[in-house]
Amino acid sequence: MCGIISYIGYKNVSDVLIAGLERLEYRGYDSVGLTLLENSSFKTYKTIGKVRDIKPLVKDQENKDIQLGIGHTRWATHGKPSTLNSHPHESKRCVIVHNGIIENYIDLRKDLISKGYIFVSETDSEVVAHLIDHLYNQNNNPLDTLRQCLAILRGAFALSIMFNDEPDTLYALRSGSPLVIGVGKDEAYIASDISAFINETHDYIILGEKEIASVSRSIIRIYNEELKEINYTVHTTSIEQDSIGKGSYDHYMLKEIYEQPNIMRKLLETKTPLDLSTVQSIHIIGCGTALHAGYLGKYWIESNTDIRVFIHVASEFRYQKNNIDNNDLLIFISQSGETADTLACLRYVKDLNHTTLAIVNNKTSSLANEADHNIFIEAGFEQSVASTKAYTAQALTLYLLSHEKRNPEAIRIPTLMETLLEDKESIKEITESIKNTKNIFFIGRGLDYAIALEGSLKLKEITYIHSEAIQAGEMKHGTIALIDEEVVTIAIATQTHLLEKTISNVQEILARSGKVILITREDFNIDPSNYTLRYNIPKIDDTLSPLLTMIPLQLLAYYTSLLKGLDVDQPRNLAKSVTVE
Repeated sequence: MCGIISYIGYKNVSDVLIAGLERLEYRGYDSVGLTLLENSSFKTYKTIGKVRDIKPLVKDQENKDIQLGIGHTRWATHGKPSTLNSHPHESKRCVIVHNGIIENYIDLRKDLISKGYIFVSETDSEVVAHLIDHLYNQNNNPLDTLRQCLAILRGAFALSIMFNDEPDTLYALRSGSPLVIGVGKDEAYIASDISAFINETHDYIILGEKEIASVSRSIIRIYNEELKEINYTVHTTSIEQDSIGKGSYDHYMLKEIYEQPNIMRKLLETKTPLDLSTVQSIHIIGCGTALHAGYLGKYWIESNTDIRVFIHVASEFRYQKNNIDNNDLLIFISQSGETADTLACLRYVKDLNHTTLAIVNNKTSSLANEADHNIFIEAGFEQSVASTKAYTAQALTLYLLSHEKRNPEAIRIPTLMETLLEDKESIKEITESIKNTKNIFFIGRGLDYAIALEGSLKLKEITYIHSEAIQAGEMKHGTIALIDEEVVTIAIATQTHLLEKTISNVQEILARSGKVILITREDFNIDPSNYTLRYNIPKIDDTLSPLLTMIPLQLLAYYTSLLKGLDVDQPRNLAKSVTVE
């Protein structure tokens, strides 16, 4: 989940690295560091905190004889956030940055200590630096050293490496974690994703699984794990820098919320390129927000086809019996396409020769490259850690997948979303009523429960308010014991056939002095005694209501976080792309 950026070229190296790290900061922001190679000596700058905190340390750094360097922004796995635990990690002859987890680091650490190496951090990553140094001392060959590393290290890792006696070359290797190489004119970049160098070049190479790269200013060579040089393709991205920045918005999250209507319009103009007529069952696998989109997909597909749909949490899928048949389709949902648990599930079922479909945003991702079929959600780059536009794009994609004939009501969704986005004052009123609340429940039935899951997640992610999503009918089977005058319940009631049942559950909460914020449809006649506050979405077909309901829930989380003075785009302890298990 960390961000890697390396550069070799003629520009001011520290400026390039910091700019790249700022664009990668969504991957982790516990600490930051960079190392420059000057006259065969490493110059390392590290600090706890965000990328902005390292700028004063390198403000007077000029290029001089420096033409290469590596940088890193961290999401802590092994070892708390600290300057010592931050990357890059250095040994005598090399310095490395790492994204991933080294699973056998304890045994390697013991062995390297016995060989005289001294460790200064608590991280698994420092093991890599000393291992590379040890192997390099034995063979004095960078490529053979990295080949041996691939054989020795277990886990998921993307590495960029500098050797102090190789002033003209950067090295990289990957196994399980993503890396791309940016190709410029007399310059090159190594990064976790193309956003790191999008302002400098649109040309890039995807480093494949268990591949090693040797990168100079003008020559790039790629090798397989047996050090056989292989051919590669230089791709060109159509993504523009303007689409990555915040524009006129105060936060990425707000910008991405407001981008949703146009994303919906684009998706509604396309047809889902997949025939489900021979599919017996569908298994949907995902994590977090992607999983919540999957719950909506299950409802829609089962309502409109004769296909059974099973939902699986990616982190559990490989450790249980799943009863998958040969005619089943497995759908993997991920914004980044690099979610470690989801990707591991894909590889697991591909080994069993099952048919796979990725619903993914990142076209250059491992998930997109390895699945049998892809549906790209075309949401554009999502920078805020809390996913918004990717979620609604995933949801609409699943909706379209489930319908042979397009529901004419669907065409109204973008315009109705825009109407909701104009109604900020109603949301701000609700925000004032919950800003000091410590416990919130989201309840709903059917599709409303599926959307409650995501609404609850958005709120807890960026406001740190404890919240849970509960099926409305299940409240009285235990959870209602927690209801008192201090607890707020956000009740979602947009399904015509379930409205009376949901309102009955709301009355049970009100009878115990709980506060209820009701999110419902404007055409539903509901007595004011059944809620504390009410928010209306426009009248729409029941099956489409989640796509509208999510807008006020996203705005509620955003404005509550803002009111509490929190970091909306970079909430504590989280990272955008979860590339470790």
